[in-house]
Amino acid sequence: MKLNYDELIKQKDVKLSNKGSQDDALDVLYKVIEQSTVLEILWLSYNKLTLADGKLASAIAKSKTIKELFLSDNNISDEGTKYLADSLKKNNSLQILYLHNNNIGDDGAKYIADMLIVNKSLQKIDLSYNNVSDKGAEYLVDALNKSDIRAIYLQHNKIGNQGAEKFADALKSNHSIETLDLSYNKIKIDVKKRVTAILNDPKRKYSNKENEQETKGEDMKVKELKEENERLMKELADAQKKVVSARQVKDQLNSTLKEKEDALKLIASMKADITRKKEEIEKKEQEVKSRDTDIANKDQQLKSALDGIAKRDTDIAKKNQQLEQLESIKRILNPTATDDEGGEPANKRTRTEDTNKRKISELKYHHTHCSICASKFSADLDSKDENIRKHLPVLSSSKTCDHYFCYGCILQQQAAIAEKKQAPKWIPCMVCKMNTAFQPSEPKYHRLLIDILKQSEWVEEAPKVKEELVE
Repeated sequence: MKLNYDELIKQKDVKLSNKGSQDDALDVLYKVIEQSTVLEILWLSYNKLTLADGKLASAIAKSKTIKELFLSDNNISDEGTKYLADSLKKNNSLQILYLHNNNIGDDGAKYIADMLIVNKSLQKIDLSYNNVSDKGAEYLVDALNKSDIRAIYLQHNKIGNQGAEKFADALKSNHSIETLDLSYNKIKIDVKKRVTAILNDPKRKYSNKENEQETKGEDMKVKELKEENERLMKELADAQKKVVSARQVKDQLNSTLKEKEDALKLIASMKADITRKKEEIEKKEQEVKSRDTDIANKDQQLKSALDGIAKRDTDIAKKNQQLEQLESIKRILNPTATDDEGGEPANKRTRTEDTNKRKISELKYHHTHCSICASKFSADLDSKDENIRKHLPVLSSSKTCDHYFCYGCILQQQAAIAEKKQAPKWIPCMVCKMNTAFQPSEPKYHRLLIDILKQSEWVEEAPKVKEELVE
């Protein structure tokens, strides 16, 4: 709680009850009490004050204007009471002191009694709801005949019959006490009646105008206390409404916070999924790169194999030429001689060679054009143009079928097969209906034929194509 000196120094009635104040938080107030020229009433009830540091007591001692001091429902106890009582020995303005419910015992009552003997301004003191016993009551009784106090409230303490009897004896000779409240103590009924009878004796009652005015003043104070109580109750009700509203806001904030937490969890889960998918994609890319590397290596191996085949064919051609020369010499020397290796007659070998030559000539068109659409095959395997790629040759021949197809016709055949409920394992030849050498879902390009087409030497290389297909 932050106090404003400039505001408090101008106030006649300073109300700081029920603020949760502690001793070390009231330094500004202590300065105001010492220096104010208008302060008359100070409300400090329902806080956590102990007065053990002596600061408030010191300020009260220096005040010249304060008349009423409310310190009920704090934690003053006997220790704080000593500081307060010592300060009131020096104060000449305070008239009313409320110490209700402060855990004040017999030692505190002794400090109060000693103060009452010295202080001549205090008219009313409230010590109700404390721990004063017969011993404390005896201290107060000894001070009555030496004090000008007019009202002492001691209800709800621990005073017994002995203390009450001492008060009754003191009232006989003390005519200044107007009010002595000993209700709710451990006193017998007959003792209470005796105290009440002495207190109400008309001979000791004040009847002057000064007392009547003071009584009216007391009534006004009671009225003000009631109004203050009503105001505090209203503030309490408003505070309770604010608490309910604050709880509702808190619930809404908690709900919003939970929704945000759920959203953050969902985002974290999505991020984890994205990270996992990225890792999978990177893994796939690595696999693709590895596969491309393998394909490049195989292409290199194939190229090397083709180079080896070409060299082998060259060697075979040379050897065949040499064999033909030898056969010619043999036929000249012995027309009826047989072949050294297989025992085949020379005239039969000649017929076989003539048949192969005819087959080579047949490959010029049959294996360079599609058997369905008759379009010429393309050798541009790296082209991105779909129209060019549709004319790439497909590996579609088997040992019993000698037909070639372009990729475009294969796509049409796949579309027709896809409409069927049960697709065959192998696509049949679209000419002779024989099973071909590729599956419906995975047509493979005839890479050997593509390489030969690129070399533009079809007539010479055609036998190798035939051998590849037949093998």
